[in-house]
This record gives sequence, C-alpha cells and structure tokens, in this order.
Amino acid sequence: LQGDAEGAAEVAFDDASWEVVNLPHTVSLIAAEGSGCRNYQGPAWYRKHVTFGPEFAGKRLFLHFEAIMGRCEIFVDGRSVCKHTGGYLPVVLDLQEAGVPTGRPVVIAVRADNSDDGSYPPGKPEDVLDFTYHGGIYRDCWLVSTGETYITDPNLVDHVAGGGIFVHSEEVSAARAVVVVETDVRNDAPKARTVTADTRLGLAGGGGREGGRGGSVPA
Repeated sequence: LQGDAEGAAEVAFDDASWEVVNLPHTVSLIAAEGSGCRNYQGPAWYRKHVTFGPEFAGKRLFLHFEAIMGRCEIFVDGRSVCKHTGGYLPVVLDLQEAGVPTGRPVVIAVRADNSDDGSYPPGKPEDVLDFTYHGGIYRDCWLVSTGETYITDPNLVDHVAGGGIFVHSEEVSAARAVVVVETDVRNDAPKARTVTADTRLGLAGGGGREGGRGGSVPA
C-alpha cells in the first residue's frame, strides 16, 4: 500500500482491497532516466498472511530481506519485532525469536519509509541528487530454513569481521597466497554436537584449480 494506514500492523486489519505484488517491488514506477525528486517518497506498507506448517517443526526459520529502502519496521501479529535504518544492507528476522509459531496463521507486516533522512546514505535530500532511490521492499526476500545446528547469519550475529562464513587473506605475494576461512556455527540443540565444515574455493570465472579443506569443530 502506498501511503500510511492506521492499524495496518494488526491481524484484524482489512487488506482485501490492497494490490497483490511480488518481490522485489517498488512503490511507484518511473522512467528509466528518472532522476531525483520524481519518485514517490513516504511510507509504504506490506502484509503477508502465512502459515508455517508442521514440516518446519524443529527447524530454525529466518526471513532475509536483501534490502528495504529507508527506515523500516517489521511486525508479527501486531507486535513490533524489528527496526532497521538504511536502504542498502540486509534486514534479517529470526522468526523463532520473533515468536512466530508453526501450525497456525500469522500476519507479517512491514512498514517502509524512504523519506529524506540524513542519518543513512545517500544522506542528502533527493531534490539535490542526480539519481533516484526507490522505496519499498525493492530487493528479494528469502525464507531460510536450517536445522538446529547451522551456520549463522553475519547480520544477526553482529560480530565485527565475523559471523557466517568469513574469507580473508593473510598473505598475498607473487609466490603464493594464504586464504583463511572462518565459519561461525551455532548449536541450538539440547546436546553438544561435533560438525564438519567443508569449504570449497574456486578462482573467479570458473577456471583454474579448486580446493577444499574440512575441519571438525564442537558446536
């Protein structure tokens, strides 16, 4: 919905007249050469009625929004569970921590607002820019399902240079390069587990050699 709507986060809100859209989505369409101050700026609402069936019991579930432009707030059955500022980084919601159950319907609502805001890039009012930035959930959103032991999402772990799979080089010369792979594993099972991480790296373009080294780590 383009614009604001009082009560749009609530379960009982009537959204029958809302347009059905697919993600990624922009609040308004403009010409390809459109520049600043030509697109819609302001709030926009999205609502999703969904039931996570018994096949997800015992799983960890995450919603991974690749980006939501501007300031956003996510609600589950009317409860605010996540806020994010900035339109170019992912927004990840842990559905278990957000209290989303399996086996019964829930309503997930997102309020996005791409109004001028100097607290995140580009930081300037749009009327002084030579490009436009669209509003809404303008990149894809993914449902990620894992077991009780899983590789974390770096956006949720929020460790500097850590979380998820972090690849970096400690030594690079004409003779050789040393690549370090750090994998952050979390175990939500009631018992300790030992897991094996198998990492495979390939040269850009798909050519050359490929190698991998597994390692067992307690989780």
